[in-house]
Amino acid sequence: MTGGILAEHAWLWPLVWQSTLCLAAGLGGSVLLRRRPARAHQALLIAMVAAAAIPAMSHIVRKHRWGLFIEPPATANMSQAPSASGSDLAAPPEFLPQDGSEYVAAPGPRMHDARATHPAGGSHLVQWLPAAWLSLGAILLARLLTRFMLSLRLVVQSRPATSHDITDVLHAARARLGVAANVAVRSSGRVLSPMIWCWAAEPILLVPNDAGHGGHRLDWTSILCHELAHWRRRDHITGLFAELMVCVLPWQALLWWAQRRLARLSEEACDDWVVACGRSGVDYAETLLGLTPQGRLAFAPAVVSSRKPLAERVRRILQDHCG
Repeated sequence: MTGGILAEHAWLWPLVWQSTLCLAAGLGGSVLLRRRPARAHQALLIAMVAAAAIPAMSHIVRKHRWGLFIEPPATANMSQAPSASGSDLAAPPEFLPQDGSEYVAAPGPRMHDARATHPAGGSHLVQWLPAAWLSLGAILLARLLTRFMLSLRLVVQSRPATSHDITDVLHAARARLGVAANVAVRSSGRVLSPMIWCWAAEPILLVPNDAGHGGHRLDWTSILCHELAHWRRRDHITGLFAELMVCVLPWQALLWWAQRRLARLSEEACDDWVVACGRSGVDYAETLLGLTPQGRLAFAPAVVSSRKPLAERVRRILQDHCG
């Protein structure tokens, strides 16, 4: 059945092995560079781009018969064809006329039908494969658009933050990261941990309603530096690319793994930016433990999404930056 699918769609096999090879190389490189999350993020992103570009370029080259190793089309050599003679044109015995009226062909062997070699179930699967692929991709794309609309509604329904402490801390964080763009600060009761919305003319920082009002021993400078680092690194664009890749190739298991690892590496890279700005690794780790997990929204990087990745990030910060 698999052979029938590959025979019917000759372009599918190169797409499978080339994308798998690129993604495996990128994941392996990100593991080797795990002590340097920014480099690991770049290596994995390049591998994901290659997983999409190399099969496309290979298909174009084969279709247009470009390149040095493309086999030329076979041509018939007419000079070697046997010449027709009188004996060749003579009718075989089974075509001799009967009753002196017409030629009657003798029954010969029945031609073998190649289509009968493939079972009916396999042929149906081959026919429905493109439809199933498109349907799954459309479902994932619809889910992505739904998450985006929910995130946009959260931004629209938020209100300008009233805490002057957060505004002062934001100015300090912008100075540490060299951010010249204006950053709007908005609060919402549905926001549990700070996140930044980059899909606007000016980035929007979303914080909880009680942010900066006291009662929480949090290093807000480190938190805001982390969020602004997402904007400086353009993590929202790379995250969108990874999400769209999953929608285009939903059957590629390595791509799902690469998408999750890319998001994790972006968080770890921003953690390194915070420490590079002069913040204490111990204080920042304690701040992360004091935040409430927030489900990741579409294209809105968050400081903490769940407890398990958070614990791993805290452990890495303490090991790499605090000895």
